[in-house]
Formats: sequence, C-alpha cells, structure tokens
Amino acid sequence: MTLTKKAMSDYQLFKQYTIQELLDELDVVEQYRQPGGHKYIGELT
Repeated sequence: MTLTKKAMSDYQLFKQYTIQELLDELDVVEQYRQPGGHKYIGELT
C-alpha cells in the first residue's frame, strides 16, 4: 500500500479520492489479450 500512497501523494489524488475510492475506480479496469493478438485494456460494465 505504500506505493499507492506515494503515487496518490505525488499526483495529488488525495484531494479527489480516498485510497478506497481510488481502488474502487481501478477495480473496473480489465486487461485481456487475444491469442496471437494485441493487448486490450478496457472497463467492465
């Protein structure tokens, strides 16, 4: 968690999010790769 706190401090994210709120935002991010294809990053809906 220390790296998360440092990044939040470096980018002044504590003004907008608590740690839990930031983790909740990141929880919806998904990464997948098709066999032999490109990596895709998107949101779960």
